Amino acid sequence: MTTAHRLKTLTGYEPHRAGRSIAAGSPAPLPAGRSLAAVRDVSPALDGPQVAILLTAILETYDGHRTTAQVEPLVDRPLLERLRAHSRARSAARHRLRSVRLCAPADDVVEACARVETGRRTIALAARFERTGGRWRCVRFDLLDPLATAQRMAA
Repeated sequence: MTTAHRLKTLTGYEPHRAGRSIAAGSPAPLPAGRSLAAVRDVSPALDGPQVAILLTAILETYDGHRTTAQVEPLVDRPLLERLRAHSRARSAARHRLRSVRLCAPADDVVEACARVETGRRTIALAARFERTGGRWRCVRFDLLDPLATAQRMAA
């Protein structure tokens, strides 16, 4: 006689499998009819899927697959300049967002860490979003790639 086993989710710690939150799975693509501006302006608080949409857009700009004009309202000026400089180089590697974890250290701040795949490698991403004047902007965006850093220092 076999016994059926069922795992119960830990309330407050694990997302329910049917709903499958962004923290547990891959980010969802931008739904039809939704724009980046809608995510940036409407939300009083950013949630996992919204942050995933914003980070994906910034990663696409970083890779040179999206123009910096498309993310200009989403990022602060220093980050925009960094994206412009890097997107001109247009690397062959494509970065793909795989999972996102969030924390909110203050009411108008959301910090995210994410797992990003590039080729066969997995690297980390750290980002910070701040709300000023009712708009969310990414003020920090760092890909934590120890191999690329070591290669730059060796050159």
